Amino acid sequence: MGTNHKLFEMKKILFAILTFAIVNSSFGQNTDRFYFRMHYVNVTGDAGAFIKANKEYFKPLTIEAMKQNKWAGWSMLRSVNESSKFIFVHHFSGSSQLANVHNNFGEVFDNKTAKKLGLTAPDWSKFSMSSDTPYEIWESNGQAGDGADSNFYILNHFKFTNRKKFIENNRLWGRLVVEPQLEEKKGVSWGCATILSSSSWEDGKMKSFNGMSWDGFKSLDEILDTYSYSEGELMNNKYFKAFQKEIKDKYLTEFAHAKQSEIYELIDSSFK
Repeated sequence: MGTNHKLFEMKKILFAILTFAIVNSSFGQNTDRFYFRMHYVNVTGDAGAFIKANKEYFKPLTIEAMKQNKWAGWSMLRSVNESSKFIFVHHFSGSSQLANVHNNFGEVFDNKTAKKLGLTAPDWSKFSMSSDTPYEIWESNGQAGDGADSNFYILNHFKFTNRKKFIENNRLWGRLVVEPQLEEKKGVSWGCATILSSSSWEDGKMKSFNGMSWDGFKSLDEILDTYSYSEGELMNNKYFKAFQKEIKDKYLTEFAHAKQSEIYELIDSSFK
């Protein structure tokens, strides 16, 4: 990844992680067909108590469900800009596993298992949670990372009309820009995915976001350093130059007509 503002601007056009599924301890479970479900939550009251409840009560239940092969994992992200905004990512290693949990979600967080594990139920009087966004089901289309050290993510959402073009562009970014730098930039990760649960078109364009990529970093200051402006560094980056040439040769330079990016912190994960 480049380290200047031009890279940020180019990624708006060309492709753009930072984030719930999903290339390190949070996002990096490699399978032939990997899915994840995004659950957006707004918290009021004591956010610290909410985080504690998830770390001490829901995470152990998640790990127990993983042992029983009910799903592949769980991750909890918190918005850097809006501290009351959380995303939970539910990871699945196949469509059957996802369908079973979707239809029987209570089997993951059930009281009998909690008692068996000796868990104390959260004090719900300290916080409340709500969601104005339905669950989103995504298919992972590519990922790279060392599987351990990304603690912050830039989540990039896109509106595209050509799925094949979107995936090919993103995969080239992962192969030509991210993978060659994994050894020299610890904690870096990347992934991309396309939505399966919803689709809305108007005048030949998508009305809702249907593509996502994430760029993972070890720390918040590394994100700030990466996207701070530095004259000339982008065009001298050999990895970016190789990527730029490849997408031009393959006519993959324009794949989306809208993009939105946010920074999230990984609060906890069943993979840690």
